[in-house]
Amino acid sequence: MTEEKHYQTGQVLKIIGVTQSSLARWMNQGAITPTIKAEGGAGSKHLWTYSDLVEASVFARLIRQCGFSLKAATSVIDICNSAITDAGISWEGFSRLTVVFADDGSVYALINKTAPEGAEVALSIDLRAIKNKIDEKIETEKKNEK
Repeated sequence: MTEEKHYQTGQVLKIIGVTQSSLARWMNQGAITPTIKAEGGAGSKHLWTYSDLVEASVFARLIRQCGFSLKAATSVIDICNSAITDAGISWEGFSRLTVVFADDGSVYALINKTAPEGAEVALSIDLRAIKNKIDEKIETEKKNEK
């Protein structure tokens, strides 16, 4: 088994293309959290997994491109995390995310499934494109480190 690569917050900022203040605000409000949280005060480091990068990229997209409020984006991420946990996979383990509103007002995250006919689709994200963008940025970072 190979050891999973971890990314420091500075790398995460470059890879997902957000500012330090945005990422800090999202983390402070509990919207997104790195897998390995640093213990200690200022200057301590958090470590992010590839799956964390995908989750943070989806969150950033919800805020910046889809116009979701912080609260709405956090709710979507929470719903997705529940669906992912129930499916026994990680953020990197699927290729399509569809969020739908049911007639009873419930919100569901569908992993690698299409919405049932007649369902109100709130959001559909092709995670392959997000993962490809992350991979490209990681490769660019590797080249810049040399």
